[in-house]
Parts: sequence; C-alpha cells; structure tokens
Amino acid sequence: MRRRSSFAVLLAASLVTLTPLTSQAVGHDVAHEPSTTAESGPIDTSSRASVREAYRRFWVRGEESRPRWIGGSVEDCSPGRLADGSTRRQLDAINFARRMAGLDPVVLDTKVVPSAQAAALIMTANHAVSHDPPREWPCWTRTGRDAASQSNLYEGTPRESNSDKIEAYLDDWGGGNHRVGHRRWLLYPDLRSVGIAGTERANVTYLFGSPFDEAAPDPQWVPWPTAGWFPSRLDPRGRWSLGSGADDTDFSDARVSVTYRGEPVSGIRLRTPDVAPGKPTLVWEMPARAWPSRPVGAAEVTVSGIVVDGVPGQVAAYTIRFFRTR
Repeated sequence: MRRRSSFAVLLAASLVTLTPLTSQAVGHDVAHEPSTTAESGPIDTSSRASVREAYRRFWVRGEESRPRWIGGSVEDCSPGRLADGSTRRQLDAINFARRMAGLDPVVLDTKVVPSAQAAALIMTANHAVSHDPPREWPCWTRTGRDAASQSNLYEGTPRESNSDKIEAYLDDWGGGNHRVGHRRWLLYPDLRSVGIAGTERANVTYLFGSPFDEAAPDPQWVPWPTAGWFPSRLDPRGRWSLGSGADDTDFSDARVSVTYRGEPVSGIRLRTPDVAPGKPTLVWEMPARAWPSRPVGAAEVTVSGIVVDGVPGQVAAYTIRFFRTR
C-alpha cells in the first residue's frame, strides 16, 4: 500500500526530490544483469488480457516483496547492498511503465550501483533526501553526494514494497513535484540504463550512468496514464501528463478536455508547462474532490492547441480504459 504523507513532516514523510536539470550523461559500459524480462517490446495496451498479465508478472510481484538491504548499517555507515531480487523487482516495475508507454526497457548499469548505494545510505541515515547533501549529514561521502546529484531519490518507510518505491516516482505527488520530473526521466525515450540501489527505506535510481540512446523508439506522445487499457490501481492520483516525442513542442497554449464514463470532467487544473527535464511535457490535475482514487471506465482525453516544430493547432486525442486488476 502506498504511503501518503505531507512534505512538511520531514522525518515521517515519504519524500521525493526533483533531479537537477543540469546533470550530464557520463560514459560507462552497460551491464545486462540481472535481466529485466523475457519480453522487451511494448505491451499491447489494446488488449486488456495482455495488460493484466504483464501487470501481474512485472508489477504485482514487486508489490509482494519488500526491499531487502544486505550488510548495511547506519550505525557504522556501511552501505551494504540491495538484494538482487529487490533490484530485479524494481527494475521490472520501471520497465512495466516504459513498455506500457511504448518505450524500450532499460537495463541495469552495475558500474554505478556502488555509488548509488552510497547515496542511499546517506538518505537512510538522515531520513531525508537531497541532491546536494551537506557534509554534516551522517554517513556523508563524496561518492554518495555525487551519485545523489545524478539520480532520482526517494526515502519512505520499511513497510513499502519494491513496486511502491517506483510508484512514488510515477505518481510524483506533492507540491514540489508538479513538473513530474521523476516520471519524465523514467519515461524518457532515450534512457537506456539505470543504476538501482537502496535500503528498506530508500531508493536511488541513477539516471546518467551511460549515454542516452538517440536511436531508441520515440513515440509521438508519451502520456501517463497511458492510452488503452490501464490498471486503475496505478492512476497517479489524478496528476496526469502528456509528453511529446518532438523536442520542439510548445504546450504554452494547450487546452485539455476529459470525458469520463461519458460525462465531461470540469475543474481540471493545468500546470504551467516547461521544457525540462526530459521531453516537453504538459501536466494537469483532475479535480481532487470529484476524481475517484481508483477510476474504472473510459476516459477520453483531448489535448488541443499544441505547437509542434512551429506548426500550430496540433491535437493529441486518446482513450484510457481503466480497469480493476483484482
């Protein structure tokens, strides 16, 4: 079960912090162990059965286990490591989301994992997250600090599952995350590898360990929730987004309309679009009081007034078919 907490209570809250926009890719070889899944192509979201099966195999299995931290301790500042099974489940959760969006899966970059683990230790020792943790923080190291500046960061509770850690990034809830930067990095088409580290409380997903793959499939639109059949359990509390595959896309004058189960939705709040991180993305929020926590049924989305490559009047229209998975 996801834990929802206010950012105001630092020690008790589940915290996520936005990746700096100035991070640059650095060269590393990409390791392919542990493997992600036997499937590497997009999930057929036109098929409810295909989505349900993939959800059960690659998301629910991560919900059935919690992260296991081996050999680590905040008392003696030992970073330890995340168990291989936990790493695999968290990687599967990332790739489930990417494959739902029609993107290539990412592989594990083992060379950056030790650095990411040092960052996870810092977050756990301080029950806080920072891309620039100060030297005064317990268990601070330069290696951990440098990794923190290159990663998505999350610090929650030991009760959360492996999938919960990734869902926090996809939901990107909280006042400071209205640009959904974590979601945009995980769904960045050119991302080819990540380093995954953590403890029972923390996750560190290192994003810049290898160069981006500019030859990767780049869909015209990358929405979240995605078009087609979509597990109602994963609706990001109504904080929806639409990314463009084209770098020269302008959402400044975009308008959003949603019809849910045949009725127009009123009270949608558009967030001011910005061009980074990742691809140009428009974010909007469904009305908090009226929108169900687990929608079921068809939501027809139309985003108009988009400018792509200088051409105005572009429209993105798609239907999300929310369904219960259990």
